[in-house]
Amino acid sequence: MNKLLPYVIIALVILGGAIVLRQTGLADFNIQSKDAKIAELEWKIAQQDKEQRMLEQELVIFQQENKYQDLTQLDSQLQEYFSIVRENNGKRAWWKQVGLYDKQAELAANMAKAAAGNLVWKREEGQFSKKTNQNSYVLQADRADALLRYGNVKGTDQEKLAAVLRLLQNIRYEEDLNDQFRFPLETLHLGSGDCDDMSILAATLLERAGIPTAIVLVSSEDGTQAHAWIAVQGAFDLPIADLALQGEWHIIEPQFTIAQQAQAWFDQYPRTLAAVEV
Repeated sequence: MNKLLPYVIIALVILGGAIVLRQTGLADFNIQSKDAKIAELEWKIAQQDKEQRMLEQELVIFQQENKYQDLTQLDSQLQEYFSIVRENNGKRAWWKQVGLYDKQAELAANMAKAAAGNLVWKREEGQFSKKTNQNSYVLQADRADALLRYGNVKGTDQEKLAAVLRLLQNIRYEEDLNDQFRFPLETLHLGSGDCDDMSILAATLLERAGIPTAIVLVSSEDGTQAHAWIAVQGAFDLPIADLALQGEWHIIEPQFTIAQQAQAWFDQYPRTLAAVEV
């Protein structure tokens, strides 16, 4: 037995060491497992946060789109009123009517003026008010104000102008088949319009934002190409327009943002056919 004792002691030492090593290994494994679990949970939380942010952004976009769609609705009574006004007060195919540019510019300016909350056509307005117990110019102005809030149009006149032009990027340029002037709510509802439609819409929004505007009809040098844009009055970081209007005016192309306004574009239409303040 005494002879076996050293071997027993050695065996016990080895066994004890193995147990210690095993326990140490298990401890290390447990630590690593905990670290891995923590890392996994943190990753899942990060993914959930990312998905949450994406969902929140998607919700905001969806709400904004729905809000814009609500702002561009057009009921049948207003649509009929607009058609009656056009029929009674203006020509269609205005660019073909030689000598009538002033009248056509006046019609466009009056459409913007009415949409900005002013009584323009008393007879037609009386008919509309009698049937609906509402005023068309009030309905249009309220919608314009809502659009200004939607587009965050505020600040200096330069900032307001920039915001309105950004808002107009929602409108797609599209030529009319019969080239009739459209009221702003018609253009917004369709989501498209040509140069005169966009000019009337831009003038309406800018007038409601407190910026004086004018409708300007222009043509190429040889008269084969006609166009419409607007002019704004005030202190703007833009080229000064040479118009037969009182005060300092600046030409604006409603189809473009502030950054896209280019003299080369304006130079294509050097002849001013008519300019009428809204």
